[in-house]
Amino acid sequence: MCPNRRRGGAPPKLADSRNQTLDRAKTEDQRRFRRYAVSFPCLVRPGTRKATLESEIEAETRDVSSGGLFFVGSADWELGTEIACELNLPVKACPGSPVGIQCRGQVVRVVPQEDGRLGVGIIIRHYKFFHLQESEATS
Repeated sequence: MCPNRRRGGAPPKLADSRNQTLDRAKTEDQRRFRRYAVSFPCLVRPGTRKATLESEIEAETRDVSSGGLFFVGSADWELGTEIACELNLPVKACPGSPVGIQCRGQVVRVVPQEDGRLGVGIIIRHYKFFHLQESEATS
């Protein structure tokens, strides 16, 4: 008989606080990309070819990784919606030439915020960096 087993066959249970710690660690370890808690302004629009500049909304990121991002904005987004967004990185984040990121992805999470806006998580399917003109970087 295994020395850690009690009579009756069931192994001893771990303490609840340890189970919670193990569950939390397991969740954190499953992330494929490192997240950065950064707040950048971004422009978001539906990712369809029919989308126009009028359908673009202003939003603000809460965290960003190479695999996804989470932003807060005032428009309603549905799960599965294809979107396109553009972030202009501050000069402090990338010394030298101002840089922006254009990305396309899909909405995978929608979370109502206390201020009435919606938090939206997207998986990034494609992204590319581009150089901004000096006038774009300062606006």
